[in-house]
Amino acid sequence: IDIKGRKYNMSVAGFVLSLVGVLVLPIVTGPLGVIFSCLGLKSKKKKGLAIAGLIIGIIDIVYAVIQLGKVA
Repeated sequence: IDIKGRKYNMSVAGFVLSLVGVLVLPIVTGPLGVIFSCLGLKSKKKKGLAIAGLIIGIIDIVYAVIQLGKVA
């Protein structure tokens, strides 16, 4: 996504993957969301989406681990 000449692709990708992980396959999309959000944090401005993606991704991972613990 290009906002006023600046690209936020990694932040947006991390945020979207983390949100998808809330609904579907949190064990897969959660870690991907965390990775892309961490890459998005390297940008100097507009870190909001990256931080939100990181938090939601971590929640996805914790949720997936709890669910796997119930199954095993």
